Amino acid sequence: SLSVRCGSSTKTIVCRDVFLDPWPYDIFLGPQNNRATQVELEATAQGRTQKTMVAYDGVSGRSSEVNLGVYSLFQRPLLKVGTNQIQYKLLSAAGDALASGQFSVTVTRGKNRTCESKSVTSADPNDCDRPYTICQLYFRNLNYCR
Repeated sequence: SLSVRCGSSTKTIVCRDVFLDPWPYDIFLGPQNNRATQVELEATAQGRTQKTMVAYDGVSGRSSEVNLGVYSLFQRPLLKVGTNQIQYKLLSAAGDALASGQFSVTVTRGKNRTCESKSVTSADPNDCDRPYTICQLYFRNLNYCR
């Protein structure tokens, strides 16, 4: 429960979210190929498929951060609860497939957590009407209720 004061109004918001533990973002470690500039990741779980494309450093075999578990207005997470079959494809700058492979990732549902109630004051009046951002900040500031 979060009490938010926005200007002259105060609103009580119940913040709820789902987080991956230890962290909802990670990198993909794959084969080294100095021509690779992107990696396409496709996860299939529970009959649903989610794709994402991120930058890839073919020299080190490391991608930029991949959203594994954050839902937002502009993002969908790669992983779902259960066993996720992941197919990857390394791509050149021209879009040529250079390497591919697959692996599986299992996501299990953890225990529910409850954060302490807080009161905050916001300079942004939208925080009282659209609480998503203030809830994300609340969770981050409370170390995701750990």
